[in-house]
Amino acid sequence: MYLSDLVFIETGNSDWWEGDKESKLINFKKCRFIAKSITEITSYQQMPYNLWPVQSIRQFLMNLPFIDDNKAFTLSLQCEPREPKPNNN
Repeated sequence: MYLSDLVFIETGNSDWWEGDKESKLINFKKCRFIAKSITEITSYQQMPYNLWPVQSIRQFLMNLPFIDDNKAFTLSLQCEPREPKPNNN
């Protein structure tokens, strides 16, 4: 979510400068948005999480079969083909 916000801030406000190019005024509104997002990220990084391992879930994840990149790509295309299926109306 935060990465999306930062990308949106950058692409939605692509100009670091406000006004005409000669005056070179810094876009402080954009800087404030970026600072707010980064402050939120760092605040979550400071909080410890009380997570405990759940053995049944851990065991399930450890026993999942390995799928290499080629097989994963093939399965992905089966789920979501690149070409739409023809409409047989």
